[in-house]
Amino acid sequence: MAFKWMDGVYCLSKDGQIFTTVKIADNSGFLKMPAEETTILSYGSFSNPDKRGLEMTGEMEYNVKWYFPNLDRTSHGVLSSDGRKITLMDGKVLEFMDEEAQKKMLEEVDPADNPPNKYIPISAKKGKILWISGMTGMGKTTTAKFLQDNEGFVNYEGDCFLMGLNPYVGSAPTGSSHFGTRPLTGISEERKMICKAEMEKGYREILRGNPVDPKIWKDFYDILYEDVLKEREKLGGNWVIGQAVYSKAARDTIRKRLGDDLIMVVLESREDDLQLERLAKRALGSGKVSKEVLEESKMKLSKLTGGQGKVEEDEPNTFVIMITNEMTPHDVAQQALSYLYT
Repeated sequence: MAFKWMDGVYCLSKDGQIFTTVKIADNSGFLKMPAEETTILSYGSFSNPDKRGLEMTGEMEYNVKWYFPNLDRTSHGVLSSDGRKITLMDGKVLEFMDEEAQKKMLEEVDPADNPPNKYIPISAKKGKILWISGMTGMGKTTTAKFLQDNEGFVNYEGDCFLMGLNPYVGSAPTGSSHFGTRPLTGISEERKMICKAEMEKGYREILRGNPVDPKIWKDFYDILYEDVLKEREKLGGNWVIGQAVYSKAARDTIRKRLGDDLIMVVLESREDDLQLERLAKRALGSGKVSKEVLEESKMKLSKLTGGQGKVEEDEPNTFVIMITNEMTPHDVAQQALSYLYT
């Protein structure tokens, strides 16, 4: 069957926020960030048993299948009649970018060596560094934002560093990325290679339940905390860093370099299904969904949970906050602050 889509560069977005770009040629899709990955697209007729997929695409059948070999994961979607747009079952959209759109995206960038932000420097008053770790869906981003808005913390998003985005979420020039900030330009090749290895040989392997070479974590955190220290020297103040640290070896690396200024808080939960439910609701977006659709989403996201090593008793300045459904961002933030000043 002939391929129906246009070859070229597509942006992958949802609700106006761009996650990455994809270069499509024939039946191959090449994701450019956060880590390069070749995917496989197929054109045909595929059933649509997913009720949410029907709502997102408006079609009873899909005509595109998108396969991710590294994750062994498949998504489906509907290709528009002009071959320029694929609406996926989870609400994300692949949209063809002409030369003008690509040029505009390339122009809307921030310098990696000096990412702009709205913080007023108080470099002479360096405070504490509160590092909030925990699995996806535990509330790292929400807690960090609360501390930024209510306690005056500099909010530095660790995953933005990994993905090549301005890390100053909520205080940087507005961008169309998932975090609301713009891509960085001038990133060194060494940093690109280390971040790529972190994604492919670190996060992906640990989510599969496989061991990870400690050097993968060390190489990444070496360059991440060097950037944190450089930026902290300019801005001063108390800092909150939101980023999942999956192993004791990685936490040891961070503590060794950041020293007594660092307090690490790990968000966990003993409540069954709390993480999955939060991830499912996040993936489905705003609006009411049925219990059946929510359960479908939770089942699909089950591969994204797990992998974080437990905090051990001999880890200094490291604390666990047990998250429950009843806890508010204020509750979590106040507990984290209590460790900061003990």
